[in-house]
Parts: sequence; structure tokens; C-alpha cells
Amino acid sequence: MSGGPAKKGEKRRKIIRDGKNRRLKSPVKINKNNMEKSVFYVYFYPVLTAYPYFLPHFYFMVFLLGLFTSLLLYGFSFGSWFVFFV
Repeated sequence: MSGGPAKKGEKRRKIIRDGKNRRLKSPVKINKNNMEKSVFYVYFYPVLTAYPYFLPHFYFMVFLLGLFTSLLLYGFSFGSWFVFFV
């Protein structure tokens, strides 16, 4: 006889005797816990789940940014034209 199962049994008894019989967490659970603490999960996951709701607001913010930038550039160009001719 090879004694394979007996050796496995001895090893298990030794682990229990040493007090190392705590069950390890599964990798899926560890990944879930890490995801809940990550920046993506906290800040971007709610935005991605409510994508149709946030999309008009996103377009409006892009519109306002473009409007502000164009007005700023127009103001600078008008100011330089005014200084140049006066």
C-alpha cells in the first residue's frame, strides 16, 4: 500500500492541531471587496448605471464649456483689437 490517504489525513490533523484551520476567502469575494473600495466603483459606477439619465447633463456641460471658451476667446480678441486701435 502506498499510504496516500493516510498521509493526507495526517496532514489535515496536523493543520487542525496547529490552529491553522481558518478558511481562506474566495478570490471572487476579495475582488468584490476591493471593487467597493476603488475609485471607479465609488465615483463612476453610479454614473455608468444611470447612463441615460446623465447623458443630457453631460451634453449640456459640454455645451456650456464650449460657450464659455468661445466667449472668453472672443473677449480676448476684442480686447487686443481695442488696445491695438486706441
